[in-house]
Amino acid sequence: MAARNRIVKPTHVLHWYNAPVTMTEEKLKELFVDKGAVAPDKVVIFPQRSERSSAGICEFPNTERATEALMLANHTPVESPVGKAPYIVKLAFAGGRDGKDFRM
Repeated sequence: MAARNRIVKPTHVLHWYNAPVTMTEEKLKELFVDKGAVAPDKVVIFPQRSERSSAGICEFPNTERATEALMLANHTPVESPVGKAPYIVKLAFAGGRDGKDFRM
């Protein structure tokens, strides 16, 4: 498990995961705005690997706005019509495009 815990330099892109499969771009943007953050400029929803949750990335205008969004919206509970308990949407800074981490 510790191998997955990587130190990643803050960027303008956040990885989101553990969201209901019914999550849409509009619902995700609304999640950020409801928590007092700016809506992301771009949202990408990854192809579903499971029928239980969804994930993707969202791009903000700059690193400062992404950091604020992470602080305000991380671990937000989201109700789902297909599940009993709410999903706890999790956020993290996205790693590099070449697959390597942004080491500090």
